[in-house]
Amino acid sequence: GEIAEADGLREQGKYEESLNIYQDAMHKNPGAVNAWIGAVRCRIVLEDYDAALAQIEDAVEIWPERTEFYEMYLEAGRLTEDMETMRAAVRLADENQAESFLAKLPGMPELSYESGSYTQKLELEISTGEQDAGIYYTIQQEDGQKGENTPYTAPVKILNGETVVEAWCVRNGIPGR
Repeated sequence: GEIAEADGLREQGKYEESLNIYQDAMHKNPGAVNAWIGAVRCRIVLEDYDAALAQIEDAVEIWPERTEFYEMYLEAGRLTEDMETMRAAVRLADENQAESFLAKLPGMPELSYESGSYTQKLELEISTGEQDAGIYYTIQQEDGQKGENTPYTAPVKILNGETVVEAWCVRNGIPGR
């Protein structure tokens, strides 16, 4: 049928033609998951990342259990070297409880202080038992200082006031929860 034809064109490198056929198949049958997957794959190869990510977000509303969509979201982040896009893929999978996808990711790091309100200055240590994993963090301090996607190399200095730190492990370029 149509999807097999589109798959064949995609394999021949005819991505725009293939995308058009996938889109037609999706309009005729919104439940044709393979048309959605093929369309997203074409958009990624064509470097139409915004449209690919939007289509993935629509698709996971219908098929939250399909790991292919989270993997393609992650792939778009890898290709654009955008940690925020990769982390968005992980958040999307977490929101949809896509455990089979999440189980492949690095675990969460451990923090030397629990979440809470502190009146003294601190040095926050972040560690992981993950083999071959690095740690990254984002910090937002009350005084406006901000650091995003910072590799962890030494304890993080926390000043007085409201501070939010989010930390995650990265293994082979893939972020965890």
